[in-house]
Amino acid sequence: MLAINETCNIDCQKAGCNWSVAYAMAGFVMILTAVNAILLVVGGFFYRSRMIGIFCHSCLTLFSLISVIMTYNYRFRDQGKLAAMSTMSSRNITDTEYDPNWTYEDDGKLITKLLWAQGITLILCLLTSNLGCCVSKKNNLIGSQLSARPSERNQLL
Repeated sequence: MLAINETCNIDCQKAGCNWSVAYAMAGFVMILTAVNAILLVVGGFFYRSRMIGIFCHSCLTLFSLISVIMTYNYRFRDQGKLAAMSTMSSRNITDTEYDPNWTYEDDGKLITKLLWAQGITLILCLLTSNLGCCVSKKNNLIGSQLSARPSERNQLL
């Protein structure tokens, strides 16, 4: 609390821990990643959707990295640590009534779990998007190249 009082002015204190921004960014990235996964599945049948999905996958990997960094920053800065220790209710039932079973401490634990899930998803995205770059077999041709020129297929094989 002393560090917050020394470094954070009144406007900063009124802003709070901004965990809602971390929730929104992480949710937005995860929803876009799910939509992109569907686009890539459709890309198994249609070339254009596959290319769009591959491009979007690269962009979403960057957005996911930004989201992980931002979530970590909001959760583990001084305001986030202080909020995670609070046993005050944080969930609204109505406009004037709070749920006594859900506290800021529970929010802190949930954000930490979501941060881990996001980090694992980011690592999987990095591995799956760059796995093809690591293959170094001779005459390793992509299946679509072979099917594009059936007359040359026998010569290449």
